[in-house]
Amino acid sequence: MASRNKRNRKVLVAEHTQTSDVGAINLLTKWDRIVYTDGGCKRNPGGAGGLGVVIIDTETGEITERNQGYLSTTNNRMEVMAAIVALKQIPDGCNVFLHSDSQYLLNTISGKWKKQKNTDLWSQLDAEILRMGTIATRWVRGHNGDTYNEKCDELATQAMESRPTLIPDEGYVATSEETSQSFSIPDRKPSVDQQQRRQQSVKQQNSPQQSIPNNLNGVWKEDTTAESLVKKEGIHLSCAQQICSFYKKTNHRFADYMKLKTGGMDVFSRKAQDYFIERFGEAVWNQAEELAGSGAITALRWHARGLLLSDSIRKAQVDAEVSANCIK
Repeated sequence: MASRNKRNRKVLVAEHTQTSDVGAINLLTKWDRIVYTDGGCKRNPGGAGGLGVVIIDTETGEITERNQGYLSTTNNRMEVMAAIVALKQIPDGCNVFLHSDSQYLLNTISGKWKKQKNTDLWSQLDAEILRMGTIATRWVRGHNGDTYNEKCDELATQAMESRPTLIPDEGYVATSEETSQSFSIPDRKPSVDQQQRRQQSVKQQNSPQQSIPNNLNGVWKEDTTAESLVKKEGIHLSCAQQICSFYKKTNHRFADYMKLKTGGMDVFSRKAQDYFIERFGEAVWNQAEELAGSGAITALRWHARGLLLSDSIRKAQVDAEVSANCIK
């Protein structure tokens, strides 16, 4: 670990460390608290958001959990607020090891990225950091099996979905510029090589060799309703309505797939490969990966929402083509 922030030498960075063993971490420094945080937003920006926090007292082994939901906010605000909530639970002078899957949070804490947005929250977090002894940060890959990261995600999701307990995010102001703060990583224009590779990938996905086999077509149940999809899968009503309308047609064009929208973040938006292999089987995953390439997860998210597998794969192919055309 090395200091990254000349203005605050108390902040250390343990980048991409894979160990999650508290005992192993304590061999490096005597950490008084091991902290995990996560935050998210149903529709970013402007949708309901939530944060989740897990704090481990290394001396007693006691584990403290906190969460809270907000009426209207952004992903990044929830990530920063989660860290604030966590540190407020910790006494002055403690050495803290902070874990998060947010590069926006950790890179800004370390000083690598400038505090250009959410300054109301950064001033609060800076004050909390000053109360601590030494703080180390560690990035963990989200939805990758880390026990406490998964717990924080669960807490944040529960909070944002509990409408009666949602409170205002007083510092959030919706503006025409808010989309610029909705990404965890700054925009970077793809290189020429990246554009060529993406365009080649799209060509392969839409070539005859990548056509979707007839045995994947399946059968749409005519008695399926939007309400039944919402009840069964927990997706947004608008998404369920679009899927039902989609299957009222017998022949689907490119534009029909483009029109399919999730209606905001849902229960499948953050699901990763392991979930879909467990739910649909490895053979289905392999088929989706072969036909949709890097869009396999997108395809199976749509399959989970209710689209037939063939249409889910085609939806992922269409999204990839649209994305590639946008960067030309």
